[in-house]
Amino acid sequence: MAKAIEKQTNHLIIKGRFIRFAPDKIRILSKVLIGKSIEEGLNILNNTSRSAAKPLILILKNGINQAQDRNLGKDIKISAIRINEGPKLKRRRLIHRGRAVPILKRMSHILINLQVMEKNNPKSVKEERPEKSKGKK
Repeated sequence: MAKAIEKQTNHLIIKGRFIRFAPDKIRILSKVLIGKSIEEGLNILNNTSRSAAKPLILILKNGINQAQDRNLGKDIKISAIRINEGPKLKRRRLIHRGRAVPILKRMSHILINLQVMEKNNPKSVKEERPEKSKGKK
């Protein structure tokens, strides 16, 4: 289900494809996880009542296993999460007078960037946005 790609020595990319949840439902949960450690993220997801947390939990656990296999250490943060739309299963629901309405069963592709935090330089993983210039009003 999830695949790991090693980008650099301190980065790890975990992919989950063809997840049978709508991307909008997973994006709601993913915004909370950015910048947190994997353990914090798993605690947050385990205590949510949303069913879309299940695939994120599985992918994060896979990320922990991949990091252990590569001996990257235990202090790993979630630097970025990207949830893309996958293919849609198209179905029809029959209604009155011989009509049919479409039903779209959406799928998602999840890509999580993990970054190993060094003990000497504990920078925040969140990317700071440049301040907007105050123009003439």
